[in-house]
Amino acid sequence: MSRILYFLVLNPLSHLPLSILYGFSTVLYWVLYKMIGYRTEVVRNNLERSFPDWSRKEVEQTMDAFYQHFFDIIVESVRGFSMPKEEYLRRNTFLNPEVVQQYYDSGQSIMLVTGHYNNWELPSACFNFQVPHRGVAVYKRLGNAFMDGKLYTSRTRFGLKLIEKGNSSWFMNPEPGTYAYIFLSDQSPTAAKRVYWTSFLNQETAVFTGVETISKRHKMPVFFMEVKKVKRGFYEVEFVLLEAHPEQTSRGEIMEKYTRHLEGLIREEPSKWLWTHKRWKRKRNKAV
Repeated sequence: MSRILYFLVLNPLSHLPLSILYGFSTVLYWVLYKMIGYRTEVVRNNLERSFPDWSRKEVEQTMDAFYQHFFDIIVESVRGFSMPKEEYLRRNTFLNPEVVQQYYDSGQSIMLVTGHYNNWELPSACFNFQVPHRGVAVYKRLGNAFMDGKLYTSRTRFGLKLIEKGNSSWFMNPEPGTYAYIFLSDQSPTAAKRVYWTSFLNQETAVFTGVETISKRHKMPVFFMEVKKVKRGFYEVEFVLLEAHPEQTSRGEIMEKYTRHLEGLIREEPSKWLWTHKRWKRKRNKAV
């Protein structure tokens, strides 16, 4: 079924311009959100707990804006299967690559941490065209092997290297080179993972500590890779230094800086975060 979906639907659609694909985004908005109510209970619950002072109208308005953005992200990712290099560069502008140039010149790898905010797929795919370091992104393998392979090919066709989540051997003995490691650190950790507990959007939240552990071990400066939406289909990326000397920080300090920065972005534009995922599944009394 996944092969049929890809070859008869996704691949042909990926060759269409985004101006047409946004029409499909509108259809998905009306059918999956307005008619079927895809994950509306999850989204509403997440928003109400994150913004307890909001009125019902504010929650509903944010949900409406979120789903319009969410389905745009989906069709933009579909377009990514066939999007040419020139279009990637036109749609994704890296504002300050010079701030990481000094680390590249000295042969030092860096850590880039971000979240499911705005579009995280398109800027990562064309990362190597605009930044001196070679991009290495940590990803979670899909359960469907065929679709996982197609996404892998799409994400890596311009040189981005993918490391499967949990593959600690790469970070213990990386291949020779100067890398920018890209982590999306706003997922909900499983019970088997060691975490740092903090407050995030008015809720007690478990945060992955992998970024902190790896950056300390290899003395890699940590940047937030901030993606902002300029207009439909166009994004700007800015590197914000969170910590220049991670090896000198105390436990949780880097993750606090990351969490506070992401939280600030979400509060600024709530509709641009991925509210459909169950971020707060893990409770403190289940911590290991």
